[in-house]
Amino acid sequence: MRRILMIFALVLLTGNVFSETDLIKMFLENKLTEVTNISEGDVLALVPESVVVSRDGKNAAFIVNRVGKMFLTFNGKYQAEYDHIYTYSLVFSSDSRHFAYAARNVDNITFIMLDRKIYRQESRDNTFMDDSLVFSPNGKRIAYVVKRYNGKYVVVLDKEEICELEEIDVGSIVFSPDSKHVIYIGKQWKEWVVFVNGKPGAENFDEILYIDRKNNKKIMFVSSNTLYYLAKRMGGHIDLMKIVLIR
Repeated sequence: MRRILMIFALVLLTGNVFSETDLIKMFLENKLTEVTNISEGDVLALVPESVVVSRDGKNAAFIVNRVGKMFLTFNGKYQAEYDHIYTYSLVFSSDSRHFAYAARNVDNITFIMLDRKIYRQESRDNTFMDDSLVFSPNGKRIAYVVKRYNGKYVVVLDKEEICELEEIDVGSIVFSPDSKHVIYIGKQWKEWVVFVNGKPGAENFDEILYIDRKNNKKIMFVSSNTLYYLAKRMGGHIDLMKIVLIR
């Protein structure tokens, strides 16, 4: 079969600082530097939603689709190939020193990858929930959500499963500013509850609302140990709730 040499490129000089928009623009203008021989008819395509840039602007990662496979591209170089990479799982730690993502191989086994090494391997019964992977502020802890074969949801914290619930608000996981506590929203007995370190709060609610819609936040810290959230009770009454964490 005739081979087509396709040249895509991303010139990332050491120390360069670029934005997410710059990265996508470079790809679309065919300025990527990765030389790959592919068969005629193959399609190589960036997954725009996957693009992430470290806070210091010196590192970038994104996913590229190619003929049923997905490639993780880090600073312009292909780093790994999988059957599937979860689009919204790519994340840098806030200090820009660590990078993590979730991917699945041909045997339907999901791996959580941290700095190019396997952080945790999930069982075939666990499905990773995209957009749930988060670092603690100090970059030393990781939390995410998986869904079990029985339909239950589980939070995984520091490689350990800490809580099984009928439902978890996947994007709600947040660490306290000092990285000592993990907070998320889950459903038990058909009502929503705010959990702290795997333990439910004293009250259940009809709904937990966005307290910061612009940044998609339902939990907001105002200090290292004080947080607020908006809770809707049965009948429609809305309360501003406060939690003070024990240091």
